[in-house]
Amino acid sequence: MTVALPLPRGRGAAIIRAMPRKPEATRRSLLESAAREFLRNGYEATGLGTLVAATGLSKGALFHHFAGKEALGIVRLVEHSKKANTPWVAARFAVVVHQNRNPAVNCLG
Repeated sequence: MTVALPLPRGRGAAIIRAMPRKPEATRRSLLESAAREFLRNGYEATGLGTLVAATGLSKGALFHHFAGKEALGIVRLVEHSKKANTPWVAARFAVVVHQNRNPAVNCLG
């Protein structure tokens, strides 16, 4: 669905076309970018700004789909663990994050 929003009249008056909403594609993009950035920089060194810049999305888009970096990391790891048939990895990661330790997430891929 495309939405047209009129700007104020006068200088710069125009019609802006909003991007079509594709929530699953946005969520997938965030998860894939998070995996790449966590591998490249490490979990602790990867900030929200890095994640947002890697996707070209806004922080609002990230927070619409995930509560923050920890939630994004856990969801990514859970999905990866299901594919690799190692659900214990995601469970261990969730415990480590909850205990505020430095999680080793180099298994994200």
